[in-house]
Amino acid sequence: MLGSGERAHAYLGSRVAEAEKCSSSMRGECYGEVTGHGMERLLQLLSPQCHLDHSSVFYDIGSGLGWLAAFVRLRTSVRRVVGIEINRCRSNSARSQHAPLLTDGLALVEGDAAQLGFPDATHIYLAPQCWGQELLERVLSRRPSSLRCALIFGSADALAAIDMPLILQRANLSLASALHVGGNWDEFAVALVAHRGDACTGRATAGRAQWDQASRMCALRARRARKWLATIASAVDEARATSEGTGGSAWHAPLQFESI
Repeated sequence: MLGSGERAHAYLGSRVAEAEKCSSSMRGECYGEVTGHGMERLLQLLSPQCHLDHSSVFYDIGSGLGWLAAFVRLRTSVRRVVGIEINRCRSNSARSQHAPLLTDGLALVEGDAAQLGFPDATHIYLAPQCWGQELLERVLSRRPSSLRCALIFGSADALAAIDMPLILQRANLSLASALHVGGNWDEFAVALVAHRGDACTGRATAGRAQWDQASRMCALRARRARKWLATIASAVDEARATSEGTGGSAWHAPLQFESI
């Protein structure tokens, strides 16, 4: 009998070819999917605070062809997985491909996540490769009180162009760690994980001294976050140069960063 990981990979592998009819015309720097190996690495990235269990509700914001949503449903014990995709072709293709799972804890919805929201999410995954800062902030502004963790995936260049520490601070989320994941449009893509909770969003209730201390902590963390993102970009550049020099990818180990 197949284990959950083998079952998930076998399921996805049997459906990849059919979906190409919708995705082939949309490949590029904005559209792509996390590889099967990358999906496993995403699960590795989840810390104890972000553990997926039977009470978890996982939303894939911009779910595309539904691969990650289906993988999480098959690979974990989450209560429910919801994928939201704004593109009709990709959304229809996803529902067709994953029809067997649509009565078993998986929902694939066509629509704009910034309007629909994700009211019962405990975990969200998004790949804001071409979203820009304004749209990312608009989507995260819909976060529910139940949200515990956010996984953010994209190329280092795209993520570094966004003021991620500020956006996450406004969403009451704190950057925690990173992992090289890889996608089918960028083998050097990176995933970030953010936990709920941010000292910078608290109000001063105990006097000026405490508020000054909190402000200094926030400024320090913001500097560390920016340095961290710069380190990601540097690591990706180095890995890409190594890969080009050897004719293949030489970057397999997790990126090591100080927690933020």
